[in-house]
Amino acid sequence: MGLLDFMKYKQVNGGVNVNILSKIIEEAVRDCVEFGSGYEELDNVIISAEWESYSKDSNYDVVVVYIIEDGVVKFNYELDETKVSN
Repeated sequence: MGLLDFMKYKQVNGGVNVNILSKIIEEAVRDCVEFGSGYEELDNVIISAEWESYSKDSNYDVVVVYIIEDGVVKFNYELDETKVSN
């Protein structure tokens, strides 16, 4: 399931509002870039953003966003635009 599918699923099934989910993802990413990691929680959904080695080139690090629901990672993705040399 991709991020957009997850967001649509949550909205259709009475879960987290898509606009709110987008905002807390942005906040977690912003915190990660500024402080080294980011964490936001809304109901039973946790957004975690962390610096990790870039899967496409281990000479770089990127912010990876994890969407966790009820303790299970539902989705994660690398933000290519945050790529920095390590």
